[in-house]
Amino acid sequence: MNNGQLIRVVIADDESSIRNGLNTAVPWETLNMSVIGIAKDGMEAWELIHTYKPAIAVTDIRMPRLSGLDLIKKCREENLPTKFIILSGFDDFSYAQTAIRYGARAYILKPLKIDELTAELEGLRDEILEERDNSSMLDLTDYQSLRTSSKKLFLNQLIQNEFRHSSDIIQKLQELHLPLTDSPYQILVFSIQQRAEQAVPDITSEIQEIISEDAGALRYAVWELNPTQVILFVHTDDGPEPDTVSKLAGACLEHFKRLNGYRITIGIGSKENELINAYRSYGNALTALSYQIYEGEQDIYDESVICNLPPTISTNSIDNSELISAIRRNDTDNIRSYCRNYFNSLLYVPMPPPSFIRGMSIYLITDVQNTLRKQVQSDINLFTELPYVTINQMSTLRQIEQWTTDLFSQYSELIGQYLQDRKDSIILDAKQFIQDNMDKKIQAEDVAAHVNLSTSYFTIYFKAKTGTNFRDYVLNVKMEHAKYLLESGQANISEISYAVGYDDYRSFYRAFKNHTGMTPSEYQTKH
Repeated sequence: MNNGQLIRVVIADDESSIRNGLNTAVPWETLNMSVIGIAKDGMEAWELIHTYKPAIAVTDIRMPRLSGLDLIKKCREENLPTKFIILSGFDDFSYAQTAIRYGARAYILKPLKIDELTAELEGLRDEILEERDNSSMLDLTDYQSLRTSSKKLFLNQLIQNEFRHSSDIIQKLQELHLPLTDSPYQILVFSIQQRAEQAVPDITSEIQEIISEDAGALRYAVWELNPTQVILFVHTDDGPEPDTVSKLAGACLEHFKRLNGYRITIGIGSKENELINAYRSYGNALTALSYQIYEGEQDIYDESVICNLPPTISTNSIDNSELISAIRRNDTDNIRSYCRNYFNSLLYVPMPPPSFIRGMSIYLITDVQNTLRKQVQSDINLFTELPYVTINQMSTLRQIEQWTTDLFSQYSELIGQYLQDRKDSIILDAKQFIQDNMDKKIQAEDVAAHVNLSTSYFTIYFKAKTGTNFRDYVLNVKMEHAKYLLESGQANISEISYAVGYDDYRSFYRAFKNHTGMTPSEYQTKH
């Protein structure tokens, strides 16, 4: 009936008991289905669906970062054919109506009845198998895609320490016919950085081909982790020389030179013997690669670059009073001087652990934000940046220092403007009203009435004092708050649209894209 092809399923729910229960209680094998991934929030589910394109997704309706409804909408926008079953604790027709409108095939209320879910899955199975029978080419493509994605999923789970028993790993290796065993190996991470505007779109495929050519007769597995990383798992006992891995990395780099527009760097992980410890070698390779932050000329990073000396300074030794004073005085020269000295002080060795640099940078910014909030005593949150988000995305120490310096200079200007506004009670009251009513549709006449002015005079006055027209100011405040909520993961996109005064998702979607150039989903994925 199905030529042995299992139907791929993804499960997504923020409650571990439900995730685990669904994975074990549903008779997946009897249904001719295989659970290829389990997600604890909407964004994890999106990544699984986008990467492995399962036929079915069983998902909760309310999850962190991305709701079930937003997940369906995002998949539809990308033309992904996954069929959705929605789980919900809300016995609300409007939820079900919205889910069905977005393309959900079933809406099941919690607490779950396994028989009810199984019946819905059987219906979807028959529909999917009928679709397959109508196209033999689809069957072949789906089978090949299943094998490729199953191998990739297993290898990702292996390096991310998602297996608890070696027997489970051995069973998967046999099923997938992978040539890996409990014998000496190392993991290499190939990091891809684009140098030029014009570049080959699918560069990871070409990189994998080069690696495979150079690996030759070695036992290995190579796969794309994401568009900027390719992973190589290679057995070191197959090589004729003890430095087989280093020579392989060097050969790959030599052949990568033909990839114009890219710089490829390689992190070499620790030597391990047991497959269940693959995460150690992978983590070690990532740690070594993180030393790229210092912009050295080398392209291969191994354990030799990792600093194990403890730091000589800590958060307790930081005195930010001079910096706070410079920010309050709008003294950009002293702000710049303080930041330069601060970052120099972190270099207790030429290349301290990058995690230490990032951590101390995040601490400084957070400490300054808290100090300024106390001093300015504003009900408005003037300092909305989440330093850990931005700093962890930066690739060099120079970028971190420059961004931190620029941020403190912006704070200086922001405080100066706020204190100036505070002298003007009309502008201060107007801005406070906007802040307090962000979840509503804010009209100029509402704010004008609040400050006891006519609408026409208020809009002219507001523009003259702030340099921004009223409508643009309100939109900017709402969109900045929306960006903050998207970055922090405090709410899903539907909730955010209501939080900034939009009655429906579509209006918020259009406004956000016009303002930022990205959809809310794209912005959240990027940040």
